[in-house]
Amino acid sequence: MLIVSHDQEFLREVVNTVWYIEDNSVNEFRGTYVEYQKKEEDDLRREETQYQLKKKKINNLRKVQRQLESKGHSATKKKKNSSWSDWKIKDSNKIEKKLLHSSKIMSKKIDREVSQLKKPVTRRPITLNNFKVSDLELKAKDSLVRIDAQTIYRENRALFKIDETLKIKNKEKIILTGENGSGKTFFLTELINNLLAEWINPKAKIGFFTQDVINEVNNSKKVGDEIKKSIVFDETTIRQLLGDLHLGNCLNMSVSSLSGGQLVCYKLAQILLGEHNMLILDEPDNFLDISSITALTSFLKNYPFSVIIVTHDKSIINELNFSKWQIAKGKLLLPNAASKDTDAELSLLRYKRDEMMADTSIPISQIQEMSKQIAELEKEQK
Repeated sequence: MLIVSHDQEFLREVVNTVWYIEDNSVNEFRGTYVEYQKKEEDDLRREETQYQLKKKKINNLRKVQRQLESKGHSATKKKKNSSWSDWKIKDSNKIEKKLLHSSKIMSKKIDREVSQLKKPVTRRPITLNNFKVSDLELKAKDSLVRIDAQTIYRENRALFKIDETLKIKNKEKIILTGENGSGKTFFLTELINNLLAEWINPKAKIGFFTQDVINEVNNSKKVGDEIKKSIVFDETTIRQLLGDLHLGNCLNMSVSSLSGGQLVCYKLAQILLGEHNMLILDEPDNFLDISSITALTSFLKNYPFSVIIVTHDKSIINELNFSKWQIAKGKLLLPNAASKDTDAELSLLRYKRDEMMADTSIPISQIQEMSKQIAELEKEQK
């Protein structure tokens, strides 16, 4: 089985060999994805150590070269107390010429060492300490959004029910999960378009990311100009995020010339860097590679305002550790409600398993299947 995926949790569970493309060639690592990640970390540490040792060696060579050059220039200078005959004898040995020649040889060696010096690619986490627009700030206890208890319908079909009023406070961060077709995208679209029984704070500035990029295919303007229209973070943050999303070399290209994946990254960069105090991101990781997913996760952890993100990637969910909303069993479940429902289901399944174990006529395979269900629910609880 050959799998192409950026879902790290999935890869950790499944693969026993990794093919990775690096320096225009396909390389093979025989082992699990966890072992491959450890190898990558070890390689990076080793490269960093070698880089620092080589830098130290170059600095030492430069020091020796400067000493040779200095000695060469001063070697044949006539001292005040020496006679002209002594100076001529000293000069006839061509000490200066020899020392300067050694200095030039040393200089060429340094140039070779510098040309071979390659800094390992490392990524610093985005801190997002500096942003330029102060009127995005709200009071800590201010609500950005309130959604009344209601049933969400699509074309007269009930998708799920909201049993209690939902409030999203300033700087609150939420992960929304649910099976495909449960209504996540429809719910967020209705929320953005103010089509629910809801209230949105007039000071809320919402950035909504979807994977629909059809409106951008005829945009002939430059990528860099479009992204920089309404950005609120400092230049360092902008450059780093654009690099992490592989847009650093695309800034002078027209938006319409980008590939489908690049268009998604372009639109995501616009939303993340824009003048917003609330982000609503509908599966932003779908077209991102692993390094970009890592960067997105780091950005959202440090983002100074509110976030709602929809994702199926367990690595992102575990890393972000935001409040969890879940659409399941025809309801929008909040953390407490989801936990209570799971506890009740677990109790029932454990009771049934105990009854099955006491009944000698029930095959062991059925008991094992029940134990598997219990284990999966227990894993979800964690």
